[in-house]
Amino acid sequence: MTSCRIVAQVVCFLGCLLATHCTLSAEDGDSSFRGVLDLAGIGSGAFAKFSDTTDYQSEDWQLLIRLKHRLAQYSVAQQSVWTRPWTKSSEPLPGDLLEVVGVLESVETLSLPKLLAETHGLESLFRCRFYFGELVEGQPRKYGSLLSTQIPSGWQEKEAFEEPISFRGILIKPSEASSPEPVFFTSHVAWFPRQGVPPGHLLLARLGMDVALLDEVRHGRPFVKADVSREGEAFYGCLAAIKRTQAEELSSLAKQSVEQVADQWREKKPGDAKQRAIAAEVQTRSELGLSSVAPLFFHPEQMTGQLIQIEGTARRAVQIAVTEYPGLDFYYELEIFPPDSQNLPVVCCVNKLPAGFPTGDSIREPVRVAGLFFKGWLYRSRKVQTQGQTTRQRRMYTPVVIAGTPIWLGKAEDHGSIWGLLGGIVFLVVLLVVALNAARLAAKDRRARAARPTLDVTDIQ
Repeated sequence: MTSCRIVAQVVCFLGCLLATHCTLSAEDGDSSFRGVLDLAGIGSGAFAKFSDTTDYQSEDWQLLIRLKHRLAQYSVAQQSVWTRPWTKSSEPLPGDLLEVVGVLESVETLSLPKLLAETHGLESLFRCRFYFGELVEGQPRKYGSLLSTQIPSGWQEKEAFEEPISFRGILIKPSEASSPEPVFFTSHVAWFPRQGVPPGHLLLARLGMDVALLDEVRHGRPFVKADVSREGEAFYGCLAAIKRTQAEELSSLAKQSVEQVADQWREKKPGDAKQRAIAAEVQTRSELGLSSVAPLFFHPEQMTGQLIQIEGTARRAVQIAVTEYPGLDFYYELEIFPPDSQNLPVVCCVNKLPAGFPTGDSIREPVRVAGLFFKGWLYRSRKVQTQGQTTRQRRMYTPVVIAGTPIWLGKAEDHGSIWGLLGGIVFLVVLLVVALNAARLAAKDRRARAARPTLDVTDIQ
């Protein structure tokens, strides 16, 4: 029994030592991801056995599933430590984590064997064929294959592709004579569309934002943590992209989007009474060059990434500090109440406020904002409700919009009222001067009359 206990303790010690070694290697900035895989028992031999065709066998699927789980263990920030750019001259080895840029040409779905699919909760993988590098006249394009656990939702109904992409992927097979196309594995494909998507998506892609991150948004929920989805990364990415957009361009693109959304609702011809009411409100607001907020409340999934333009009264404006995103120190959160929101707020997140714009929880300033609808947000109100002997914060639902600097509609009116006040004061001063001058002249006239000899009627004979 003693010897068994000693063996068990030794095994436990070795296990803890190995786990500690894996953790230290994972945190070592000089290590490669290939070394991390080696520690997990995924060595060069496993990659060497991987099939040269898409007719994958059990060992191939097992390797892909292990790579999937291994990637999921590390955050995006941790993965970036091991990532290096992929070039033909870099001579990468299987297991390296590489940053690859290319253009997607086709996508096909590969179904996992039933037992593996049920065991690991993964029904299929997507095989993406892409080309990379500069096209040299007279030479064929250079192609690669990418196996991914997911693809952007915007690709689901596409048949033809010519989509700029990038990804951080594990090299499974390098380019060789027997297999000229390198093979990679990833859990996320970044997408930068050039056509066939809403103006908001095109704007984000042009500014270097990964539009596929919009699929990470979770509507009808609080903002989720990084281990649930990359929603936070999408939020700050949109905020940074809008910050780099000129106000005139943002407003112009928002007006185009307003018209497109109105046309879409006009073409739907909804039969449901509620949908007809939404369609009517969309048309009414669009005639003013503005968006209706009704689709943001009732159809947030369809509106994600759409550019909108709204007007309303800002009743709250507070500064929010940012610590987790490079290049952003803070932003402002405004609660805006448009005429068609039924006294419910739209939360607008902006990088900057107009000069002199008041902040606080009790303001009333008319504004217009152009921006991007991001999320239907479920949160707890600052007001406390009392139910019997218990109190709790009321759960609220509100659209979240990432916008440019608000246009302060009340500012021009305030200037007008100031000039009117100044004009009134000047008028009163002039009137007072005239009155004082008249009083002075009247007093002078009375003194002159008093100095003249009086005429007694009794002297008239």
